[in-house]
Amino acid sequence: MTNFKDIPDDGYFWQAPGNGRPFDSKLNDWKSGDMSSRTIGVLKFLETKGSISKSLFEEKIGEYLDENFAHEENKSLKTHFYRPLEFIGFIRNIGDTVSISTRGKNFLKEIEAENYDKALKFFILQLLETKYPNSATKNVKLSLFPFSILFKMLLNKPINKKLFENRIPFINSLDDVNNFYSNVYDNSLIKHSHKKFNSWVISSLIVLGILERDNKKIWVGEKYKSFIKNFLNNVSYEDLFFSNEEEINCKKERILKFKRDKKIVDNVLSECNYKCFINSEHITFPTNDKKNYVEGHHVIPLRYSDSFDNSLDCKDNIIPLCPNCHKEIHFAIDENKSIILEKIFQRNLKLKTFNIEIDDLKEYYFK
Repeated sequence: MTNFKDIPDDGYFWQAPGNGRPFDSKLNDWKSGDMSSRTIGVLKFLETKGSISKSLFEEKIGEYLDENFAHEENKSLKTHFYRPLEFIGFIRNIGDTVSISTRGKNFLKEIEAENYDKALKFFILQLLETKYPNSATKNVKLSLFPFSILFKMLLNKPINKKLFENRIPFINSLDDVNNFYSNVYDNSLIKHSHKKFNSWVISSLIVLGILERDNKKIWVGEKYKSFIKNFLNNVSYEDLFFSNEEEINCKKERILKFKRDKKIVDNVLSECNYKCFINSEHITFPTNDKKNYVEGHHVIPLRYSDSFDNSLDCKDNIIPLCPNCHKEIHFAIDENKSIILEKIFQRNLKLKTFNIEIDDLKEYYFK
């Protein structure tokens, strides 16, 4: 259980990267907010440029925002322009490049079509999957899904505003959730920097209408309560903490669970003659229904189903993998994953029907 009187260092509280909140206006009025328009501007810039080096981003983004969004020069580090979006998963940071993510593209598409309610649901979906640490918060020493935790707590009942602001950023473990209302701590000893999570992140959720508050309490807004509850109703608090990488994917699937049809998988395995897609010479063992044991793998994870028009539980998105390759694509270092993903992308032409690029696959599988 976290000792609120003695937080050891900056790695043990929920942090907000960047230099400000991502949204300071409702989505249907995004042009009126300096931060909201900067957020949309950064996404549009990356949609136009595709995968771009970080140095080129820093060189060009200021001029782009000035010309297209009438933003005055901002002398802050330009990496701060994309860090909040990287944190929530609308921007992916791979190697020396940044690019717009799958849900980032869908979010922007709905913004441009003025489907603001649908855009906000893409935002919420990404929040539910956001974890500590991630590429934008590498120094955080926590292993949890922050937004899923705070949403689940607020779905249970409204929380005293002061209690929420002072304690939520210091949830480190399941014990902290169970003892949320009983812990006693000296508020004067808590570091000031945790307040950025409330002033930047939580304030954005409030201005967007995802959360609501008055002078005393904070709660999940009625408009999106049932949407969020649909994902978290059957998820326990224990599911929202993890101890290793293998647990992360399992728990993400538990949060954003989508049904799969076993018959489709069985048909793919049979049509591929029970051979591993990566290497047909990977021989395992015979079973009662398979002459060589292989497993069906959805190349684009089913948790991204809301981001595609066509079902992801289909033959075009399923390949047979031997158990070793199946484990490797999920749990190997990124360099090994990249080799496998390149083979899949180059050889599985059916993936073209989903209009994805190799960087999309890396987004789904890289740490």
